[in-house]
Amino acid sequence: MQQPVYGLARKWIIIIAVGFGVLAIYGLSKIQISAPHVAEQTPVIEPASPPATRPVRLYFYEPKRRQLVPERHEIILEADNFSSQVKSVITALIRGPVADTLGATFPPTATLNAVYLVEPQQLVLDFSPALQYDLAPSATSELLLLTSLVRTVGDAFPQVGTIQLLIDGQPATKLTGHLDIQDTRFYIAGAIE
Repeated sequence: MQQPVYGLARKWIIIIAVGFGVLAIYGLSKIQISAPHVAEQTPVIEPASPPATRPVRLYFYEPKRRQLVPERHEIILEADNFSSQVKSVITALIRGPVADTLGATFPPTATLNAVYLVEPQQLVLDFSPALQYDLAPSATSELLLLTSLVRTVGDAFPQVGTIQLLIDGQPATKLTGHLDIQDTRFYIAGAIE
């Protein structure tokens, strides 16, 4: 029996359709589906946290009352570095007061070269020669400088018991020639038991 032409064509259409279906299913199983390409993300860099600060009282001269008075300053301190902390506080003391009513006790040209903690409670401070040469030549200037230094250090660092001064690495004998400070350790009240 002979099949009509349209029946034979229908068989071939079905066979071709099934073939394409098998190929399509087989082909889809071989295709790897991946996430769309995303450019590498640059890590977000957080801004550095502000440096640690600490309030300290720096002692400056008040001419009206003719005495040293504290002025509060925020000092940037490096954690766990005692010498650096002392240097920051004394550098602020050298820079002078913020208030116009107060007077500086250090010459502004002076610099602190080095800080040493030689015994558990003894602080040695090595200043530039400007501490001697640029300080007003009077016993009052010397006394104000030394007292403001001792009060500031004693207030900011209660663990310090004595302070010894060096000028360019040598023991200071005098500042401007009025007070003899050779081999003198300035004692901070309350720190020595």
